[in-house]
Amino acid sequence: MQRAIENLIGNALRHSEGRVQVDIDADTDAEIEIHVSDDGAGIPEELLGFVFEPFVQSSEGGGTAGLGLSLARALVRAHGGEVTATNRREGGAQFTITLPSAA
Repeated sequence: MQRAIENLIGNALRHSEGRVQVDIDADTDAEIEIHVSDDGAGIPEELLGFVFEPFVQSSEGGGTAGLGLSLARALVRAHGGEVTATNRREGGAQFTITLPSAA
C-alpha cells in the first residue's frame, strides 16, 4: 500500500501547481478512504476513463513510462480495495483509494 500511495503522491506532485493534499477518511467500520488531491489542471476528460491503463499519460508525462497509476491500481486491488480518479470542481485531480476496514 505504501508504494501505491507513493505513486499517487508522485503523480500529483508532477501535475500540481504546488499543493498536494492527502486525507484519510475512516468514518465507518466498513471502509477507509485515502484521498490524494492536487491543484493542477486536472485530468483531460478524454483520459479520465483510461488513467489506470498501462502507458497512458498526459502530454505533460515528464518522461515517465506511464505505469505508476496502473501499478497503484494493481497494488490496491491486491489488498481488496479500489482506486478511482476524478477532477475536482475547484480544479485539480483527486485519486481515492477505498479499502475494507481491518476492524
